[in-house]
Amino acid sequence: MNYGTMNVNENYSKIVEPNLYFDAIFQPGKTYNDQYQGDANSGLVRVYKLGTDGVQDPQTPASDFDHTDAENELIDVRLNNAQRKSKKIYKVQANAVPFAMAESYLSVAVTDCKEGWQASGLACLANEGVVIPDTAEITTANIKKKVINARKAARKGKAVPNVVLASVDVYSTMLEAAGDQYTPVTNDTMAATGQVGKWLGMLWVECNEMILPSAKYYDYAGELKTVDLSSIDFIMYDWHAFSLVDNLEEIRVVDSTDFVGSLAQVEINTGYRVTTAAKVIIKKHSDEPAPSLKELTVVSAEGATTGMTAVTVSPEKDGENSYKYKIAANPTVPAVGQECKTGYTAWDGSSDISATTGQKIVVAEVDSAGKCVGAGIATITAKA
Repeated sequence: MNYGTMNVNENYSKIVEPNLYFDAIFQPGKTYNDQYQGDANSGLVRVYKLGTDGVQDPQTPASDFDHTDAENELIDVRLNNAQRKSKKIYKVQANAVPFAMAESYLSVAVTDCKEGWQASGLACLANEGVVIPDTAEITTANIKKKVINARKAARKGKAVPNVVLASVDVYSTMLEAAGDQYTPVTNDTMAATGQVGKWLGMLWVECNEMILPSAKYYDYAGELKTVDLSSIDFIMYDWHAFSLVDNLEEIRVVDSTDFVGSLAQVEINTGYRVTTAAKVIIKKHSDEPAPSLKELTVVSAEGATTGMTAVTVSPEKDGENSYKYKIAANPTVPAVGQECKTGYTAWDGSSDISATTGQKIVVAEVDSAGKCVGAGIATITAKA
């Protein structure tokens, strides 16, 4: 290296610049259930789920029991997901740098596997839970309603949701909408690794891993599933219903047998299972562009008789759609998707309309649900 005409020494720091990683979102007893850890070395943990007959009807006193058979089912949590990584460290390379290369790359391998471990867990939740049909965009104006509606779906499934894993966009919207109703979590291991707080009685966790277009995991039947996490707004669930079982096989640095150097190796085997689908609710957004309002050209001319106007609309309505109109001094044009109820009158598209010259008429094309798909406005000319 030169300073002008002078050669100077280069110096390499012993400190390694840290990499950027996704936040840690899965913590036992907070965001997942680890009570079935059991004999993980077996490779399969089987959980009994006792059968229930539902709500018991009342009987009169001094009557006999009605006997029902005791039933159960077995839920498999199969440790069939392996996070495995091995980094090659040539001795000549390790000797040529001022930091402990093997230990540093072992730390990288551990963190890389941890990110994969989390991505697989998210894929399991997203694939085995219940997706609600609402794909509308979440805003500060509607987020509370969207969250309550999702909670309603969970409660109807007899679940008590206590965790919300939210995308960065939704988490940020929640912070803006919640204001001082949001309670940050402090003195907690999760607070050191991610953004965590409470709102509407649930633990909210910012999940910046919800940008991955293809997270993968092997399900309990051994089938590889690929899930798009980037389409998810939030996952609301009862953490007791998400079981995760781990078996740490090895974290080690070992000498290589086929080259001069060492191997930094990690292997973790994991089983993921949503034990009750109704307890996991997934809210997604649509990647389809928002529908735009069809622009109608509305023309008003004198009608056949006094006080009537003849209205024409172009382009013509589509399919089974119909028309509605509203007359006022300054009516507003409805937005796409708006229900045209108050103040609107059904119109067949051809009959003259009773009106007063100088007023304005809004014509809306509506679908079978009465929601606006197109609209236009014109100043009225009526026959004197």
